[in-house]
Amino acid sequence: MVEMLLTYKLTTSDPIVMLLQCCKARKYQGHVHVSNMFNTTKVILNGDEEEFADFKSRMALRTGQGLSFTITSDTSNDADIAMGQQDLITIEALGKLQEDGKHWVYGEIVAIDSYKDWSYVSCIGCNRKVSPNGDSFWCVSCSSNDAVLRYKVNVRVVDGTTHASFLLWDREV
Repeated sequence: MVEMLLTYKLTTSDPIVMLLQCCKARKYQGHVHVSNMFNTTKVILNGDEEEFADFKSRMALRTGQGLSFTITSDTSNDADIAMGQQDLITIEALGKLQEDGKHWVYGEIVAIDSYKDWSYVSCIGCNRKVSPNGDSFWCVSCSSNDAVLRYKVNVRVVDGTTHASFLLWDREV
């Protein structure tokens, strides 16, 4: 997915529109994080549907401080979607949330922040960052030395209300 986004941005000046269904917003240490639902998330990039064209025609990037969100995996089930427990919410409203919740955000990727690190070494078992331990690595969380290189992509997203940075991890992208 990362390579596809980079290739696309090199071939056109058009913004990338990404539809990410089934997101969950939660507040952690004073920051709002947006999580995808592990078994139900659907990502559509630059779809041909009329909604994408309509969204692009209405999109205007507003200036301001913006917000920052992290996309992380979580589990959910299809019943949550069927019962309407995920709400479509704007980035601006997401930034004002006081409680954890499951929400859909409809936004447009307008930039990929390539100045930040793109990878980290993490534990295979719990996906947490590991520490170097001689010629291997060690996970303090689950006492394992099995590690793998994981990727992350920082993207800039707008939705007509404001803009925000979203951090997408490799298992979501």
